[in-house]
Amino acid sequence: MARYFWDGRQWVEFDPLAPRPRPVAPMVIRDVEPYRCIATGERIRGRRHHRDHLRAHRFIEVGNEYNKGLPVDQAPESRAMTSEARKEAITRAFDQVQQHGGRKSVAAEGDDL
Repeated sequence: MARYFWDGRQWVEFDPLAPRPRPVAPMVIRDVEPYRCIATGERIRGRRHHRDHLRAHRFIEVGNEYNKGLPVDQAPESRAMTSEARKEAITRAFDQVQQHGGRKSVAAEGDDL
C-alpha cells in the first residue's frame, strides 16, 4: 500500500529511497542543562563552560566516542576483567570510604541548601 504526505499544495507519494530536500533553516541544538561536576563539585552552567572545565582540570569526556576494538574471542585476558579483581576493587573502595568518612559535597553558587 502506497503512503502519501501533504507537501503544502498537494498529496505526494512517499518514496523512502528519494533524496531528502535541503533544510531551509539552520539546525539549533539546545544548551546542556546545568549540572554539578562529580569530581570538583563545581556547578557547570552550559556547553561552553563544560568544555572549559574539562580543559582546565585536564579531564577527558568518556562515552561519546566509538571504538570498535577487538572481538570478544580475540581480546587478551586481563586480570582487571576478572570477577575477583572487581570484588577486590570494590572492597578497597568501600574500606577507603569507611576510613575517611566519604567525601563532603561542596556547594556552588546558585545552590539551594
